[in-house]
Amino acid sequence: MAYEFRMPDVGEGITEGEILRWFFDIGDKVDEDAPLVEVQTDKAVVEIPSPSAGLLLKRGAIEGEVIDVGKILAVIGDGEEANIGEPTVDHDRPTAKKEIPEAETSNAISRTQIPLNEAPSEEGHLQKKVPSRVLAMPSVRKLARDLSVAITLVPGTGPGGRVLAEDVRAFVDQAKLNRGAPASTLPEPGIDGAGLDDELTNLTVTEESLSTPGQRDLRVPLRGLRRKIADHMVQSVSKIPHVTTFDEVEITKLVDLRSRLKPLALERGVKLTYLPFVLKATASLLSRYPYLNSSFDEETQEIVVHGARNIGVATATKVGLMVPVVKNVDRLSVLDLAMEVDRLADRARERKATVEELRGSTFSVTNIGVVGGTAATPIINYPDSAILGVYRLTDKPVVMKGELAVGKVLPLTLTFDHRIIDGETGARFLSELCEMLADPDRLILEMI
Repeated sequence: MAYEFRMPDVGEGITEGEILRWFFDIGDKVDEDAPLVEVQTDKAVVEIPSPSAGLLLKRGAIEGEVIDVGKILAVIGDGEEANIGEPTVDHDRPTAKKEIPEAETSNAISRTQIPLNEAPSEEGHLQKKVPSRVLAMPSVRKLARDLSVAITLVPGTGPGGRVLAEDVRAFVDQAKLNRGAPASTLPEPGIDGAGLDDELTNLTVTEESLSTPGQRDLRVPLRGLRRKIADHMVQSVSKIPHVTTFDEVEITKLVDLRSRLKPLALERGVKLTYLPFVLKATASLLSRYPYLNSSFDEETQEIVVHGARNIGVATATKVGLMVPVVKNVDRLSVLDLAMEVDRLADRARERKATVEELRGSTFSVTNIGVVGGTAATPIINYPDSAILGVYRLTDKPVVMKGELAVGKVLPLTLTFDHRIIDGETGARFLSELCEMLADPDRLILEMI
């Protein structure tokens, strides 16, 4: 008997998810609790296991498609109930008149004005059509994705032309030898599209080829985390009137304090940066500036002042920006904060962060100093009301006790929701933060 598996609610408030990757092809045998599909929900990537064992008869959405919670995600049975050649179940949404095969619609790169499965060669002639179906085990397909290889380009040496793992590795080795030749590993229209990362936000595979003179235009679909980031940014800018105030602080005393504490932290296996000090000072001030630790409820037209001080820390990953949340910052020591920031950042970079670890921020911090730059106007992490920007620490001439000296100067910005926070309040908050960072003794008093 076939089992219709519907898209589950994998987190509080989740209403939809985007299919990033199917681990099994239609007709494959699936074990109970085996990872069935990888789904992007909100900002987290979730592996959804199969609820039962059997053959994968139908898939409710193709890779790159958004599916609502409660819709049929997959049909699993013994193969007698449905035609396993059918790629997907019917969608409850308008479709184009001409149905497009799954192998074509899941392309990571597409070009207009060129028929699918046909691509012009360098001489301008149409090449031979690429088969839409490639024989390969799910583990081999995963290997191809991990190595950023379009599996349809790999010659199969297995029975019936099946692509084996050694075929994929041999293809990669050959591509390395031919690295000086024109980029031929990029997927052409109509093939698997694994030449780009499934989430399509890690563009390192194409950067080299894009810089090649004469390279054709490439169209990169907005998918996965990059689509979520885009939606979130547009939502924030369209709903929140942003205002940014700028300041800078001389922190020679804090630099000296960190230098003294750094070896002690390393003894405990902790890398101590300036960020934990910034987070601790920020959390302390939020108790005196509650509206900076709030959000605006659009439906009720109320300002929600949050009791907890949960600070989201913007983290750059290979697939885009993620904001893991350090919970209850005011209750953690500087050392605990350093450990928690490192833990959450590692989980975000490894795409292991859970929905819970990426939600619930009441304030956010973005640290661009490790990359460079002296100022920016960060976008608020909606629905927070403010975000602090931390920039590159530099040596600059400053006046100390009436004399010119070289100081350690840290630029800061505060971007806030002008519906909730007045300019004076934002400026005072940033000014007090500068004072606290300039004099670590004041920060220590806040922690006692």
